[in-house]
Amino acid sequence: MIIRDAQEKDIEKINKIYNKAVKDLTVNFDTEPLSLLEQTNWYQKHKDEGYPIIVAEKNEEVLGWASLSKWSEKEGYKYTVENSVYVESTNRNKGIGNKLLEKLIQKAKEKEFKNIIALITEGNEISITLHEKFGFKKVGTLHKVGYKFDQFIDVDLFQLRLDE
Repeated sequence: MIIRDAQEKDIEKINKIYNKAVKDLTVNFDTEPLSLLEQTNWYQKHKDEGYPIIVAEKNEEVLGWASLSKWSEKEGYKYTVENSVYVESTNRNKGIGNKLLEKLIQKAKEKEFKNIIALITEGNEISITLHEKFGFKKVGTLHKVGYKFDQFIDVDLFQLRLDE
């Protein structure tokens, strides 16, 4: 397995992995799958603004992806980013998330970001464990801020300070 920068040819697979999570999980709060055009626009905006998107690939198949995104449109937050890590459902619990997050942290340091924020929905113990393994610390809970599948959901706020 290799971890590499995402390319345009990966957008369709990124979209498929993301949309499976939209339909089945509470790990994000999109309630409708993204079209391929919406995912392409997201990809292009990330590339244009210099925010990394990476993929885990084995035998030329994308098994998962991760990205850093702008935390806020406010200029004063430009050194803080939010991360996303998604692994195809049939490839979970194989260390792919570990490899993706490790590479994402490295890229954040290279770009001289100072903080990575992870928003993790309640009950997502796999993501909590993954982030804590890499030094993310829980700094708070946003109670009942998300709504999906007819329920309100808490979101835990995790932070990794890269300047420590």
